[in-house]
Amino acid sequence: MARPRLTHRLNEGMQVKLTHISAQAGYGKTTALSQWAKQGDALVAWMSLDARDNDYIQFWNGVTASIQELVPGFGEEICAFLEKGLGASRAYAVPSLLNDLDRLTNELAIVLDDYHFIESAMIHESLAYLLEHLPAHIHLYIASRNELAIPTARLMAKGECNLITMQDMRFLLDEGHVFFRNMTELGLTAAQVAELLHQTEGWISGLELAAISLRNSDNIAESIRQFNGRQHHISDYLLEEVFRHLTEDMRSFLIATSILSRMNASLCQAVTGRQDSERYLERLAQLNLFIIPLDDQRSWYRYHHLFSDFLQRMGARTDTNDWAQAHGNAACWLERNGLDEDAMEHYLAGHHYADAVRLIEKNLDALVQSESIAFIRWMKAIPESYFAEKPLVELFYITVLSGTGDHEAASLRIGQARARFQALKDKLSEPEWKQAMGNIYFFSAVDAFLKKGLGQNLRIL
Repeated sequence: MARPRLTHRLNEGMQVKLTHISAQAGYGKTTALSQWAKQGDALVAWMSLDARDNDYIQFWNGVTASIQELVPGFGEEICAFLEKGLGASRAYAVPSLLNDLDRLTNELAIVLDDYHFIESAMIHESLAYLLEHLPAHIHLYIASRNELAIPTARLMAKGECNLITMQDMRFLLDEGHVFFRNMTELGLTAAQVAELLHQTEGWISGLELAAISLRNSDNIAESIRQFNGRQHHISDYLLEEVFRHLTEDMRSFLIATSILSRMNASLCQAVTGRQDSERYLERLAQLNLFIIPLDDQRSWYRYHHLFSDFLQRMGARTDTNDWAQAHGNAACWLERNGLDEDAMEHYLAGHHYADAVRLIEKNLDALVQSESIAFIRWMKAIPESYFAEKPLVELFYITVLSGTGDHEAASLRIGQARARFQALKDKLSEPEWKQAMGNIYFFSAVDAFLKKGLGQNLRIL
C-alpha cells in the first residue's frame, strides 16, 4: 500500500549523503525501501546482507556487483584489487570505488539492507571512509535494526544524515484504516482498528499477524480484547495463533525449511523429503504467510526474519538428530549445486565438522587467493580434532590470522601447530612432513622477529 508520508522522508535522502532507516523487525523497512526504489527515477543499487557478508572482500564485491547491474563495466579496478586478496583490498579497494563513483554522471542511491548483520570492524571502518568522501551525487541508504557502528555525529551536524526511526515507520491511524479496509476482508469497525493499532503500537508485522489470526476467529471483538496487555509477547502470541490453525503437514514443512536462508522447491525437497514441496511453497504464497519471493519467476523464496526466528524456536523443541540431519541434507544439496559457502554454513550448524573440513580443503586454493575472513569464523567453529592432521588447513589458518593483524592468535597457533606437526612424522609421507615443518619453521621465525621488534619498541617507549 502507498505510504506518501514515508516516501517523502525517503526522497529527502537524495539531498544528503546518508539515510539510516532504523527499526526493529517487522516495521516494513525492506518493503518501504523497495517500493520507493521502484517509484523513483534515480538509479538504485541494492544489496541484501546476511551474516556471511561479514567478510571484507565479499562485502565490497557485493556492493560493486549491485552497481554493475545498473552500470555495466563499473568497478573493474576495484574488482582487480579484491581478487588480489585482503592486503591489496584494504589499501586500494574503497579509494578505487570512490574514483569510479565520482566518474558517474547520474545520481545513484546505494541501498544496504539488513546492515545489522555486519559485525566486522574492518567493514565499518571502510564504510565510514566511503561516507566521508562520498561524491555529492551518490547517496547511501542503510536499513538496520540497531544503531550504526560507524560515526555519524559529524554527518548529523552538517545536515548530511537523514534518520528515519521506528516512529516514522509505524502505521498511523489513517494507514491502519487503509490496511484493514484494502488488504483484508475482516470488516473491522473504526474502534476495532484503533484498538489494534494501540495494542501493536503501529507495528506492521503485528497488524499482519493479527489479521491472519482474526480470519480464524469466531468472535473478533473478543479476540481483539485478548490482545490487551500482551505487547511485549505479541509476536509469539500471534504467531502461535496463526501456526496452530495450519495443518500438521504444513507445520512440519515450515519447521523443517526454517533453517534455510533462501529456498526453492528442489532444496526444500532435499531437506524435507517431500516430493510436493513446490505445492507447499505456492500454498504459503497464497496464504501470504510471511514468505517473500526473491525473483520475478517466484522460484526462490525466503521467510520473513520474524517468522523464521519463530519457526526455528519451535524446531529447537524437536529431536536434535532430525535438526542436524536437515542441515546435512541442505548442505549436500547446496554443495552439489555449486553453492559451497551456503553449504559450509549448514555443515557447521548441523555439526557435520568432517564435511566442513573436507569442503575447506576442496576450496583451499580459492580461499588462499581471497584470504577469506569467513574462513576464520569457520575454523573457530570447528573442533580442533577435526583438522589436527591437516597441515595445509592449519598453515592457511595461521596465514589468514597474520594477514588480518591478529598476531597474538597467530603466534599461539604457530606453537600448537609445531608440536602437532612433529607428532605427524609417522603419519605423513616424508616430503609432506618436511614441507609442513619447513613452513612452520618459517612462521616461527617471522613470529620471533615480530615479538623482538615489539619488545624493542616497548623498551624505547
